[in-house]
Amino acid sequence: GESANYPLTAIIVEPGSSKDEAILRGQYLRSDADVVLLRSKEVIEELLGVILDVKALFDRYSIATALVSVLLMGVIMALSVRMRRRELLTMGYIGCSPRRQLGVIMWEIGLIAGAASAMAGSGVVWTVWNRDWLARLLF
Repeated sequence: GESANYPLTAIIVEPGSSKDEAILRGQYLRSDADVVLLRSKEVIEELLGVILDVKALFDRYSIATALVSVLLMGVIMALSVRMRRRELLTMGYIGCSPRRQLGVIMWEIGLIAGAASAMAGSGVVWTVWNRDWLARLLF
């Protein structure tokens, strides 16, 4: 076909020496040039650096969020036991051992943790199954 129908959009040049590279760069540094000369290795390294910085940021915030969630669950459980103090005293009055009372509290914690894990797992599975749709919707 005709070369006008197939425009050149990119070219890879490997200069033989640093002098050749300097001459080539000088030719494309004019302000009226329609092309841009890039060093692909530097651009990719910079892009990867940004990506890794963002990943590190998400990792830090994920760890902080997990820690706060665990602390919040501990506070909720402590307040629940405190609110149920009269109930636990009544259980003791009717002959329930402290070990059994602890078992009831641990059973409650297990039920809450199980329900939370099931909801979180369902959310993860749904997100994985619909990731393409979510990517198009959000980005």
